[in-house]
Amino acid sequence: MLPGLVEGLLPHHYPGKPPAKEVADARRVFYAALTRAKDEAVLIGGDRYTIPANKWYSGRTRDTKRSRFVDEVEAQLPHAPD
Repeated sequence: MLPGLVEGLLPHHYPGKPPAKEVADARRVFYAALTRAKDEAVLIGGDRYTIPANKWYSGRTRDTKRSRFVDEVEAQLPHAPD
């Protein structure tokens, strides 16, 4: 299972535009995790993400979109004919 597949978590959110090297490194980690799956991989993301409360945050929920890496993988999968 690969949870947290939303923009801002994978790849991590950087102020402004994320550095290309950081995105490439995150992509490699994501693909390495996929290749470790023996039979299937469950990719988990969501439309909303809650940052838990801790000493830095009071806890908040924000809208998200799925990670660009999921879109890249999905584009490479064979699709059933219509």
